[in-house]
Amino acid sequence: MAPGLSGMNETDAQTLEFYDSDASAYAERQPHKKDEEALNQFMEHLPEGSAVCDLGCGNGWASAKLIEHGFQVTAVDGSAGLALEANRNYGVSVNVMTFEDFKYHATFHGLWACWSLYHSPRANFPKLLKRVSDSVIPGGVLFISVKGGTGESRDSFGRFYSYFEWNELKDIIETTVDGIIINQDSWSDKCFEGKNTLLHQVLIRKSG
Repeated sequence: MAPGLSGMNETDAQTLEFYDSDASAYAERQPHKKDEEALNQFMEHLPEGSAVCDLGCGNGWASAKLIEHGFQVTAVDGSAGLALEANRNYGVSVNVMTFEDFKYHATFHGLWACWSLYHSPRANFPKLLKRVSDSVIPGGVLFISVKGGTGESRDSFGRFYSYFEWNELKDIIETTVDGIIINQDSWSDKCFEGKNTLLHQVLIRKSG
């Protein structure tokens, strides 16, 4: 990890500061079509009315959609500012907690971590992914999405990112999560910063 980019905490304070200070502007973003399609597929693998966690819920769009479809949703985000926006825009109640505070075990039928886990340092990513996956019951499903590439960096807004090549991410999943990958997609698109970026989505079913 490049010196000075982030500490060894799973949650990066400077990234949270961005989301807190610019919460209203960031919350105006609409979900990408790929994310909406992935959420529909995620829901297809869940029992009706089951318990789901939206980890890093941001402006709350996915939590709202899950609630609309009858799921029991635990929305979580580290940013108090985004939590307020999720409630204001979608009526979603958000549990404000950092990655370090996320300590559920075998609680959810599904966990949706859309563009959130990549804000943790690469050195901590496998440990974080393991704890996140442990919150899902055997036979449940886990969705994650990250930016593709190598190393770590901050964007022009000061947000911290870890990047992963697909084969590396696949190896981490296979050695960390007790389950199988049931769907994967990679593509390039412009992100919030306006730069063309490689993106990975993965849907995993836990064993059991």
